[in-house]
Amino acid sequence: RYDKWAAIISEHNASGLGIRDWCRQNNVKETSYYYWLKKIRHSIVETIDQEDRNGEVSFVPMLSQPKTNELSHVKNVKANSTTQPEVIIKLGEITIEFGNQPSPELILNVLRGLRNVK
Repeated sequence: RYDKWAAIISEHNASGLGIRDWCRQNNVKETSYYYWLKKIRHSIVETIDQEDRNGEVSFVPMLSQPKTNELSHVKNVKANSTTQPEVIIKLGEITIEFGNQPSPELILNVLRGLRNVK
C-alpha cells in the first residue's frame, strides 16, 4: 500500500505540476492524495522515532550547524544533473531533492538533521 502511495506522490513531484492540476490530469481525488501524503509522512516520523527509541545514533555530515537566520540566505543549490529528482522534500521554504535512488537511511539521516534546525 505505502509503496503505491509513495509512487503516486513521487510521480506528482516529478511532474512539476501543482497538486490540484496533477490530480485532475491523473484522475486522482485530491483528498485521497493528501490522505496518502499524510500517512507516508506519519510513517517516516514513526520510523525515525522508533529508531531513536532503539538507541540508534546516526550523524548527518555537516560543515557547520546553520543558525535559524542563516537559512534565509540559503538559495537554490542543485547538483549538476539533468535528471529529475526521485524524492523531493519541502519544509516551508526549504526544498531538498534526492536523485540516484537515495537509500532510506540517507533520507532518514537528513530528516533527523533537519529536526534539530529551528
